[in-house]
Amino acid sequence: MSGLLYEDIVEKSKISNRKEAKLLMYKILFGDNANGNKKLNKIFKKMYPSVHEYILEFKEEKQNYKELAYKLQKMESNFLFNTVIKEIYETYPEIVLFTVHDSIMFPKSYQEKVEEIFYKHFKKLINIF
Repeated sequence: MSGLLYEDIVEKSKISNRKEAKLLMYKILFGDNANGNKKLNKIFKKMYPSVHEYILEFKEEKQNYKELAYKLQKMESNFLFNTVIKEIYETYPEIVLFTVHDSIMFPKSYQEKVEEIFYKHFKKLINIF
């Protein structure tokens, strides 16, 4: 919720910076855990055992480690475009915005309004899990 996952990994492991922590997350989420870097898997498993177990079970069940990446990308896209941006346009039809990967670019004058919509839906999404 705090958006400090990479910082948490750096603080609780021997990983030395945010860039390395982000790489760890990419390899755990999107890589082949069974044949991938065992050291990174060990670090992540120690920090987040139930999440690690879920990731492994999901990938094993799907018999394709890439399926998790596809599912997460679909969820992110659905969340951003069909939920957040949809409400932004419905509430503020005059706003001009565009997206860049997982970011929404908009005039600074709308920052509070957009953040309110974003976090409202983000909290709902988190509560699902």
